Amino acid sequence: HYPLRRQRQMCIRDRPKKAFSLLFAKLEIPGEEQKEDAILVNDKVGDVRAYRATAEFLSTSSAFLLGHTASVGTCLDLSPDGTCLASGDRDEKVRLSKFPCTLVINAYLTGHDNFISSVTFIQRGTAVLTGSGDGTLALWDAQSGAETVKSVLPSPLESRDDTKEENVGKEERNN
Repeated sequence: HYPLRRQRQMCIRDRPKKAFSLLFAKLEIPGEEQKEDAILVNDKVGDVRAYRATAEFLSTSSAFLLGHTASVGTCLDLSPDGTCLASGDRDEKVRLSKFPCTLVINAYLTGHDNFISSVTFIQRGTAVLTGSGDGTLALWDAQSGAETVKSVLPSPLESRDDTKEENVGKEERNN
């Protein structure tokens, strides 16, 4: 049993475009040593924008970080060291951009045959794991962008059928 505290909504802001994914990050403030809390928003038209986040308010202004040309952004992740932003889209690719200077593109991860559903940095940021609507998972080298492993996931129906057949086989052997 865990006691629940009543949470209060700190603020609400209308956004002109639908947010597909959100990510919390630290942004460097030019000319200062400190970093500032920010919320990165990947929106319906493929733009990624940074909004200042503080305890008092969520800024109404934003900074444009990058855009997926003629595509819808679907997911975001930031490398553990905060220097690389991975952004997936519905056009089967992941863009690895330098962060926060996202105009510098480190690599494009291409190889899926359908939309990118998830992206995450693993192995301390040296690799990127992606999931896709084509039913595959892929592992990529974060430095070169080279695909290292790709695996097709069985559909849930295939998995259930296989399990059912295995159980039927065990029952028949036991009788």
